[in-house]
Amino acid sequence: MAVKRPIAVYKAPTKVEKFIFRVRALIINLLGNPGYFAAIVSVPATVTTNVDTLETKQARVVAKIPGAGALRNIALLLVKTNVNDLVAAIQSLADNSANVETAIAIIQAAGLGVKVNGVRVKAPFEAKCKKGFSGTAFLVMKKVHLASYDFQVSYDKGATWVPLPGSRAAKTQLDGLILGAQLMFRARANVGGVAGAWMPSDLIIV
Repeated sequence: MAVKRPIAVYKAPTKVEKFIFRVRALIINLLGNPGYFAAIVSVPATVTTNVDTLETKQARVVAKIPGAGALRNIALLLVKTNVNDLVAAIQSLADNSANVETAIAIIQAAGLGVKVNGVRVKAPFEAKCKKGFSGTAFLVMKKVHLASYDFQVSYDKGATWVPLPGSRAAKTQLDGLILGAQLMFRARANVGGVAGAWMPSDLIIV
């Protein structure tokens, strides 16, 4: 069976606060990988402005200000449209890439899910907690032949990134974390002195 084009998969969270975070994470991933997304780098700036507006209006909803819900919903619809446009642009970049492997890498670098022939492709990088290991995050990158690996953590939802020790192994862990902390991680594989694309993880709560 011929391999169909890889499909970018994005499922919007139902909670507005989490939706806002996911959109900001998508923008961070695009700006963090200009090698893939330089052609659409001007788009995230516009989306960021709209997300800022949405967050302000959502705060008014939380504060139970009369009429705030309707105004929030207008802003929410605009950002959802922005996200659909971004996903379409990412899909277009993947469709026009050199091969299936590059198409998958482009979609994953944006932090989106990937399906090929209807089957979901496992993410190349994962951050997770384990039962019985309080205050520890386990980071696992897909192994790449002859690669070294860089890992970074963000304690402020992607505003800034803190480097973690590099490794020749495709996995590492971060200990001593504050329980309840919300963290983002990203990793990349470097081969022959050439840095790879940053691959993001989902937000985890330790």
